[in-house]
Amino acid sequence: GVPVHEASHMVLCLICNHRIKGFALYKPCLDGTLGYVNHEYRRSWISPVCLLLIGMAPLIGGWLVFGGLTAVLRPDLSQFFSSYSGNIANASEAMTFLFMFGNSVFNTQSFFKTLLWMVAGFSILLFSVPSRADFNGCKNAVLTLIAVLAIWFWLFPDLALQTIEHVVGFLTVLAGPLYVVLLVLVPVFIALSIKRIFKTK
Repeated sequence: GVPVHEASHMVLCLICNHRIKGFALYKPCLDGTLGYVNHEYRRSWISPVCLLLIGMAPLIGGWLVFGGLTAVLRPDLSQFFSSYSGNIANASEAMTFLFMFGNSVFNTQSFFKTLLWMVAGFSILLFSVPSRADFNGCKNAVLTLIAVLAIWFWLFPDLALQTIEHVVGFLTVLAGPLYVVLLVLVPVFIALSIKRIFKTK
């Protein structure tokens, strides 16, 4: 997950014509960082937009890699995503989707492929979340975007609400894999924690 995160930053830096001064796709440090991409650029009117794209790049890169992983290891789930994408309009349909997706994941004869998909997919999705440093690098652009969205909601409330309904449905489809992986891994973590507690006693 970490190399995918940092590689996503690098690709967007190159697209935005930023000069990469140094990088590490995976290098754990004492300050808690696991990798980094240092870049420099000439300031212009488009710089805030570029910084926003670079900061949020792991979200794009992570889901693209996860989609490729799913297409290779569980192509049936890729078809499942495609059939539901954009077709979830309310909370009831979202819960139905998650339930059916869970059944689809475990209704398979490819146990090892599914296990590999879960472990690798969880790592990729977990580290697709932008870090605090990513948010700090594009906070001005984020604040500008929030202001633009607020004005949009004020001027065109009906259109904004319709858009939100589509976005919620899309996000539910994206959250499906993470939901199933968490459903499996959380009991494992609980069991290991209980075992560690009894071992220390």
